[in-house]
Amino acid sequence: MKMNVEDLHIDFSTIDNEWTKSGEIELKMARFDTIDPAISGNKLFKLWGFINPSLQIHGKTVVTAGGAFSNHLAATAAFCQQQQLKCVGIIRGEKGKNPSHTLEFCESKGMQLIFVDRSTYQTLNKDSVAQILYTDNTNLIFIPAGGYDPLGVEGAKIMADKVMKENPTHIILSMGTGTTMAGFIKNVPSSTQLIGVSALKGMNDWKERWNLLLNNNSSPLPEIWNEDHEGGYAKHNPQLLNFMNTFYAETNIPTDFVYTAKMMKAVYQKLSEHYFNKNSKIICIHTGGLQGNLSLSSESLIF
Repeated sequence: MKMNVEDLHIDFSTIDNEWTKSGEIELKMARFDTIDPAISGNKLFKLWGFINPSLQIHGKTVVTAGGAFSNHLAATAAFCQQQQLKCVGIIRGEKGKNPSHTLEFCESKGMQLIFVDRSTYQTLNKDSVAQILYTDNTNLIFIPAGGYDPLGVEGAKIMADKVMKENPTHIILSMGTGTTMAGFIKNVPSSTQLIGVSALKGMNDWKERWNLLLNNNSSPLPEIWNEDHEGGYAKHNPQLLNFMNTFYAETNIPTDFVYTAKMMKAVYQKLSEHYFNKNSKIICIHTGGLQGNLSLSSESLIF
């Protein structure tokens, strides 16, 4: 085992702009993206809940699921190669003539790809995956798409512990499945305000998701910003790409257009509206996933 997430050091980048200065606000970004080029951000921590030294994983096959551009698939493939584990990716949809860069990367890391129709994909579980692979489910470690499982939450809790060492008044993170936020809900005291920025359009079942992940959660729920998805999951527009370039030029921090860029654009908007109180200490979580930017045209970004 070459990596123990509990021992990892996380850097915090300070971000100064006209609104933080005028509002006397401290704004930092937790740089979970710098851990590893391929296995970065919350993906690594969620994987850790399923694959860590305390589990009996030798000789088992890791199976997970995702779409053709899934950050989770890419991270799983790289992590399993590092840990010398056999892995399989169940891909939503038909195999295209020109595979995405993500799927090419997964195959280069030794991940076997199996394509299934969308109805089959929606019902994936450990038993159905075993049938697809013609094997016994006792030989499998099944990781749902995005790590959406209580085990994924256990890994995300470690992220929360690292962030709380900075004593923030606010923690802000982008949300896809809600798994990472569940880890923060579980390990962040009520004195710190959690804010989730939805990367998906029309997501209104966050409470139900957290109840499932946390076994009927009784902790205070985060504040949710549901209108900053820029049109929907993985959607982007010239304004968002321009923000990403400007943000990088000012901070030297690369963002991805699916999650972190939308979160920071929303944070900047709230800062301009004087949304946060004076002396707030805000930490935004960089959840990695920078490989997703490779799906953009080469001239889109300056980094």
